[in-house]
Amino acid sequence: MLAWSMPIRTSIPLPARPAPQRRRGLSVAALLAPLLMAGVLWAMTRSPLSLVFAAAGPLAAAATWFEARRATRRELAGAALERAAALRRVREQLAE
Repeated sequence: MLAWSMPIRTSIPLPARPAPQRRRGLSVAALLAPLLMAGVLWAMTRSPLSLVFAAAGPLAAAATWFEARRATRRELAGAALERAAALRRVREQLAE
């Protein structure tokens, strides 16, 4: 009699791809509100120094936007490293 055995099937889950990050845009309110407030302040005081506030708001909004982009890139890089390590573990399991 011929003994024939079926291979044992083992399930090895593959790591999921990192979820796509939502792009964050510049806030229009963060850009326009300081401009409006600086215009009102300048109209009331006629001080050129009050126009500094007109530049401060958009600069802060742009800095926040750049920081959010940098943080998103860092998160994606970390997720990619984690997935690469998980794929390496799967390859090791398959090689056994």
